Amino acid sequence: MTTHDQDYYHQRAEAELAMAERAKTPEAVKVHYELAHHYLDRLNTPRRPPALFGSVSR
Repeated sequence: MTTHDQDYYHQRAEAELAMAERAKTPEAVKVHYELAHHYLDRLNTPRRPPALFGSVSR
């Protein structure tokens, strides 16, 4: 994951947390917290790069 990606996920998580604090309904609060959680998971879970080609069998 690039530094740009890390910055993006961190900023999105922060934005979702801020929106959760300003949300007017419990449903909206829940959705914003769930989105923040997903962004933080992306930030903190190491990911393998996608395979460019399918597995090669010989």
